[in-house]
Amino acid sequence: DRAQLTPVQRRELLSRLRYPDHEQLVNVIAADLRTPESSGFGGFGIHRRLTLSQLDELLRLFPELVNHPQFVETKLQRLAPSEDESRERDPEVARAYLDRLWNYVQTLPITFASLKASVLYQRLAQAQSRGEYPRDEFVAYLELPRAMPYMNPEYLREQQQKGITVDLNQEIAGGSFLPRIGSDEELVRGYLEHFFAGDENYTRFSPLILETYLKQVFAETKLLRGVGDPARWYSMLSPLQVQQLKDRIEISFSPSNQEHYLAGEGVTLTATLKNVKELMVKVYEINAFNFYQSRGEEINTDLNLDGLVANEETVYRYEETPVRQHVETFAFDSLQGRR
Repeated sequence: DRAQLTPVQRRELLSRLRYPDHEQLVNVIAADLRTPESSGFGGFGIHRRLTLSQLDELLRLFPELVNHPQFVETKLQRLAPSEDESRERDPEVARAYLDRLWNYVQTLPITFASLKASVLYQRLAQAQSRGEYPRDEFVAYLELPRAMPYMNPEYLREQQQKGITVDLNQEIAGGSFLPRIGSDEELVRGYLEHFFAGDENYTRFSPLILETYLKQVFAETKLLRGVGDPARWYSMLSPLQVQQLKDRIEISFSPSNQEHYLAGEGVTLTATLKNVKELMVKVYEINAFNFYQSRGEEINTDLNLDGLVANEETVYRYEETPVRQHVETFAFDSLQGRR
């Protein structure tokens, strides 16, 4: 009976517990946290072993934990998929995990702005890989201020004066699916280009993003996709920007390309090209088992192909004007049925 325990006895009990199976465990922990002698959440090993439901109950009894980094870290760990679920190979597992994370971090105070940004960034990247571009979530992400060249300096300064800032280089403790973001400009620009292809103007983003950046991306997007009157968009760019746009060579894979295929599936890759007159596509055969035996790691995209002879080699030629993007899909029929 916890009512008969003195603070010293209660702390002695908590120090001895190894498994979160005591029916009064949450009440005992909450009672201890309220005492002046408490070292806070994380002071005992049993704190970090609480189940998800126990953590939720503890937060209900001791609401101050909403601001406690170690409590938040433990909650993030409990939200992770089980060991027999693969976030890397099963998109639905990863999506459900990010949904759980976002539902939780939305309840946290703004002091966890970097965590909120990290979860939103992963959600936006995953949505993009499905060919989806949730505008509201994108705006919510932009509203979290970070020191990036494209940010509106007035908005950034205003938020920093309130003590709100995002560190894109922060490692998120407890978030095993939340790697350091670093630079997010590729994602931000990709979303802007998607919206600007159909938007009449860029004013929706003006409070958050630098005007000169918006104007350039807006005009370039219209020109690259052949939308509207080219003369109007050229007038929004400087002569140097126009020349750089014409000279720019682009070969970018679609974020929605499928990463894993079953043996019977046809293999295709979609890429956006610009100012590419001739493209050579090579197919290499790599023995994944031998590679793993010799390197102790799975094959990744950073594999060095120098010195290897391609099994197939195809040359594609294009006549599109240098300023226009075009999307091409490449089918690899010889890979169908391979294991």
